[in-house]
Amino acid sequence: AMSSVSKALSSGGPTFIHSLNPCTNGWDYDPMFSHELGELAVETGIWPLYEIEKGTVKMMGKTKRIAKGQLKRKPVREYLMRQGRFAHFTPEDIKLFQDKVDESWEKWWLPGVIPVSMKED
Repeated sequence: AMSSVSKALSSGGPTFIHSLNPCTNGWDYDPMFSHELGELAVETGIWPLYEIEKGTVKMMGKTKRIAKGQLKRKPVREYLMRQGRFAHFTPEDIKLFQDKVDESWEKWWLPGVIPVSMKED
């Protein structure tokens, strides 16, 4: 992650960095699990890791392994139920969330990010 930030900062042009930063108070979880929650966001497919450089998309880390079929996505329930902010979710809510994540991985051009095919002009 830090190498991606360093690369972006040294590009000499405009950059955009979008990172996931778990919030212990707002998300209602024990701070000792911050790193684990970040990992689960990626492992469940909710938060894909990728770079776009000069119009080319490159999946990174565990996201790349999931896309290649080398790593199976974990159920979103593992991520959601670790946080108090989702304590009210019913099994139906969790299924809906899982279905949406699955759909993005099955049908989207970039899972969780870009829901259409990209075509060159």
